[in-house]
Amino acid sequence: MRKFYRLLNYEVSENIIPLILICIGKIVISLISIQIALEKPNNWVKRYEDFYLSSGCIIIFTMALIGIFGLCIKSLYSNYFGSKGIYTLLTLPVKREYIYFSRFCAFLIYFLALFAAEIITAFTGYKLFTSYITRYPWMLQDEGRYLLTNGLFLAFIRSDFFRIILPLGIESLIYSFSILISVVSGLYYAFICERSSRYWGILLIGIALVILIRGIVYPITHTSGLDRYISKYIYSIPLIVFSVIFMLNSIKLLKRGAIT
Repeated sequence: MRKFYRLLNYEVSENIIPLILICIGKIVISLISIQIALEKPNNWVKRYEDFYLSSGCIIIFTMALIGIFGLCIKSLYSNYFGSKGIYTLLTLPVKREYIYFSRFCAFLIYFLALFAAEIITAFTGYKLFTSYITRYPWMLQDEGRYLLTNGLFLAFIRSDFFRIILPLGIESLIYSFSILISVVSGLYYAFICERSSRYWGILLIGIALVILIRGIVYPITHTSGLDRYISKYIYSIPLIVFSVIFMLNSIKLLKRGAIT
């Protein structure tokens, strides 16, 4: 396992500075956006999750997410330029599984770091939200009807976006886990298919992508009736199955040295 930790440490250390910049930049820009949104009085009477959406923070998160994808792609292709480090990597006296999972776990760390930054933004933004409202005594009339007790907790319960970032309950946890590993394993598998010219694998990735998008969009667009309460396991289980397929095929191609 020591060899695995060394490979993981190398992968993370190679991109730690860009990762920190993306996460800090995301937090700072989001808080500025929240501060600007608070200047509009019509935002003061919204639920926090609705205010968070209207402030543009989710758009900023999406841009940061694209940055993380770019960081992963840069990490994958960096070994094919300059000194051609892919040949050195594949000749190291370590199991190919270690090579695969070291980079896989590094990518998980990148995405989890962004999720942590989003949670920090949500908590800090709520502090700004409540502190801004309490500046105006007339907003707290009728026993503070505009400042709900446990507003942040209720926001994480009501918001599908927040429940993906910080899942509450086993079902939501498995749902978020399936999304995360399917994204990372799918991205890694797409790279391996492209490098090894196994383009048929893109078809599997396309099917998984449809399920992924459907699983994310469906709870948001169907907000009433029985459709709202369809179990997330319907999406979680297929995504986990596809992730396992991606991992097994990726390791098989790595062992064959097909990506050189």
